[in-house]
Amino acid sequence: MRSLALIAMLVALAGTASADGAAPVPAEARLSLASYLSRVGRGNLELAAQRAALSVAEARIAIAKIFPDPMLTASLSSVDVSRTQSPTVAGLGVTQTVELGGKRGARVATARNELSGAQAALEDFLRTLRGDATDAFLEALARRMVVERKRQTLASLERLVA
Repeated sequence: MRSLALIAMLVALAGTASADGAAPVPAEARLSLASYLSRVGRGNLELAAQRAALSVAEARIAIAKIFPDPMLTASLSSVDVSRTQSPTVAGLGVTQTVELGGKRGARVATARNELSGAQAALEDFLRTLRGDATDAFLEALARRMVVERKRQTLASLERLVA
């Protein structure tokens, strides 16, 4: 499915002439493989999502390095609204998480491993995308050559008929 989309994009960008007798594509309108791969890289939303995942993984490392914040809690259990001399109960507390046993270091290491995984996934996606784009480019070139050959055959047959 992606190959068909890449072929369609290549045909649209390269301006491949149709087989209905349109003029051949001028040399300056043709697209090189390098510029095609560049356009595929710039216009691919899945690649942008993979790069965003890499940014998220980098942010998780920064978050993992942060120490937990202390928590301040306040409570009001009962209030005397009937004026019957019932006691009012209120509470105030401070909680601080103390991480023991290298939990923070393990959290940072896990975030770094997630970053490595995201980088590997991005590299694999780029490799696959370049392969698919190159296949589509070669397929479009082959189709262009077939169209050109059919044009030459048509011209020869027209000369033969004339």
